[in-house]
Amino acid sequence: MKACWVSCLIAFITEVIIITWRWGHSPTDGLRVWYDSFQSYFIDNIGPWVIVFSVLTGIWLLIAKLRNKQREV
Repeated sequence: MKACWVSCLIAFITEVIIITWRWGHSPTDGLRVWYDSFQSYFIDNIGPWVIVFSVLTGIWLLIAKLRNKQREV
């Protein structure tokens, strides 16, 4: 299970690097027309990652709690 979390962390860090690289190498008439600042671009692109990761973490913790509860009985 630890390998799964490591993989998720590596994918997240890679996505952050890609978002930063894409913003830095975009032409001035590209992304900067659609987004006011890097912060708005970053939040718009990283938001789905944070939501999915939070939901999956919550589900994982709920399953772990239920599994521990069943072992106690």
